[in-house]
Amino acid sequence: MENKVGYVRYNFFTPSPVIRDLDYLQEMLVDKSRQDHLRDHYKKGERIANLIEEEKKYCLSLPEQEYSVFKKESVTANKYGEIQMDGHRIHIPEVDWRAYDSLQPAVPVPGQEGDLPY
Repeated sequence: MENKVGYVRYNFFTPSPVIRDLDYLQEMLVDKSRQDHLRDHYKKGERIANLIEEEKKYCLSLPEQEYSVFKKESVTANKYGEIQMDGHRIHIPEVDWRAYDSLQPAVPVPGQEGDLPY
């Protein structure tokens, strides 16, 4: 992934483009990506667009119903700037907790396996 970021930065942003707004940037990146997909893969020798279509066969589909990726819950921090959520104590640095009676942080909802990111 990091190599692809470097590739995109070097090939799509050299020389530095003039970006008028985010819509223009998005359109520019989509166009350059589509053009890039027409070249052959450096190792496999096949057109990148064909490789992507082949890979799509193995992708999982998105869920049909929307689901929340975050939940909000009112919490109060202790004097150390720690909050308690889902049985876990989480330290929130660099916040003057005395300025708040309570907070409503948005925290990730567990994934399918129930794993929390902390």
